[in-house]
Amino acid sequence: MKTSYSCCSRVPLLLLVALALCLGAAARAQVSDPGEVKSKPKPEGRKTITFTDRNGHRYEDVEVVTIEPDGIAYLEADRVHAGKVKFTDMTESDRTRLGYDPDRAVRHAQQQAEQERSRLATAQRASAARQLAAA
Repeated sequence: MKTSYSCCSRVPLLLLVALALCLGAAARAQVSDPGEVKSKPKPEGRKTITFTDRNGHRYEDVEVVTIEPDGIAYLEADRVHAGKVKFTDMTESDRTRLGYDPDRAVRHAQQQAEQERSRLATAQRASAARQLAAA
């Protein structure tokens, strides 16, 4: 007795084809015109700035979250992407506009270096203590 499975093997293939058609339709629905560029969501009720750094990268409609001694932390308009731009990478006019203080930046860099030295010394002492205990 011979059993035919041809109808069963077609079911997964038909499901894959249907899935591909649905995904293709969804992709076409998102872009109605290939030349059309969708704009970023505009921030409402938030203070944003737009500037270009010394490398030519344009930061558009970014919200300044904190102004630190060495740069600014920002949140992009989509409220998902964030980053930091150092004052040394900004133009002089943008530094002035954002309140850059070179003396404060130097003090901050010295504090950061001291904290890093302290952290490394603590890690070395802990490592030496572990080695001594293991011996």
